[in-house]
Amino acid sequence: MFKKGFTLQELLITLVIIGIIAAIAVPSLDGLVPDKTKSMYMKAFNTLSRVTTEILDDETLYWPEYYDNGVNIGTKSCYGLSCDASPTDYPKCNTSWSCKEETKFGSIFATKVNVITKAKSDNTVTFTTNDGIDWKMETVTKDDNNLPGKKAYNINVTINVKPDDATHDCTFSATCKKPQKFTFDIANDGEITPTDALGLVYSQNPIDMHSAKEDKELAEKIVGKDDMAKALLEIKKKAVSKTDSSTNDTK
Repeated sequence: MFKKGFTLQELLITLVIIGIIAAIAVPSLDGLVPDKTKSMYMKAFNTLSRVTTEILDDETLYWPEYYDNGVNIGTKSCYGLSCDASPTDYPKCNTSWSCKEETKFGSIFATKVNVITKAKSDNTVTFTTNDGIDWKMETVTKDDNNLPGKKAYNINVTINVKPDDATHDCTFSATCKKPQKFTFDIANDGEITPTDALGLVYSQNPIDMHSAKEDKELAEKIVGKDDMAKALLEIKKKAVSKTDSSTNDTK
């Protein structure tokens, strides 16, 4: 007595059905999986914001704007990061990890986070935190006649959330859809601005970790349009809409 098995035709039909179900189900499941890259990005962004504020608010690290050579003269002599001298020597600065003007901010920043490795050059500080993120902080000096000292310091920050993976060692672009690098600008007054397309999207929708597909679609609009303001407005509207929806669901 022979046992009846599946025919080749039946197997092919079954495989086709499984393929159709997978094609329908996978995009739906994609929204259920948290975006690990976004999670790492937001962790770094929050750290950058917190530590930058902490550094600039510390009068032992950066003089308030009403100081001139350590004397309170009641007038603006410098502002923000351009107040590069401090009234006292920062105790964690030494001959190998100094706080000279061009590397001061990055050097101090590195002492306030859990750093595994660190290095510096004339105007750049690099370090790796224990969560595996690579940081690069490059100081750029700019002329600014609107400031008391006639100069401003900007810090160009680059983070790599997956430094061990060289496959996507890039920021978001038409040819880089799975980036692991993100960039920021710290202005002289300490204001932090994401300067890559996907980072801009993440910063406008920081809570939703299940929006990978939507985030990248919005990032593509920023890359493909000159009107950055319009693209960001659309992102903000979507973020507000999601927040309102979440609020109503909890009522």
